[in-house]
Amino acid sequence: MRSATTTAAQHMGVTLGLALFGTVLTARLRHVNASDDAFTGQLLGGYTDTLWWAIGGMLIAGLTAGLMVTAKAPRCRTPGARAGPVSDRLSERPTVRS
Repeated sequence: MRSATTTAAQHMGVTLGLALFGTVLTARLRHVNASDDAFTGQLLGGYTDTLWWAIGGMLIAGLTAGLMVTAKAPRCRTPGARAGPVSDRLSERPTVRS
């Protein structure tokens, strides 16, 4: 279930990112003639604007994710020991009867 949720979230992120990219680039190049010599400069400027929008979106997403994480990291009882029932069983030595 967790894998399906992660995959769906990734697909939504890709879809929204491509929509944002297309919107910003189209808005930037709306009034530019393709045969104009300035087209290359305008195209590069459009990509630059889109890149900055993407960076801003990633910073906002990172800040939001950082503020939403409220759990603390689990602590081990002894240095080098793993938490959980497996490490408890491994730390117990079996008794050998002679």
